[in-house]
Amino acid sequence: MLACQNAHVTVRNLPSTHVKKSLTGNGHASKTQMQRAIQAICRLKEVPQPPDVADAIAIALCAGRVHELH
Repeated sequence: MLACQNAHVTVRNLPSTHVKKSLTGNGHASKTQMQRAIQAICRLKEVPQPPDVADAIAIALCAGRVHELH
């Protein structure tokens, strides 16, 4: 976060429940549900592995949507 501040990059807080609800309709979606949602949205042949990869993609997608609204 310090590096972002030093580079004048805006940092936004996206709660995990917001990200999950945005992509799955369930703010308490499991890792598997998130992986399957990202697989479908991105038209991937396989679910992203490890599950943290799906989380990172989900955050990026949501951040992009938030950015479009501002």
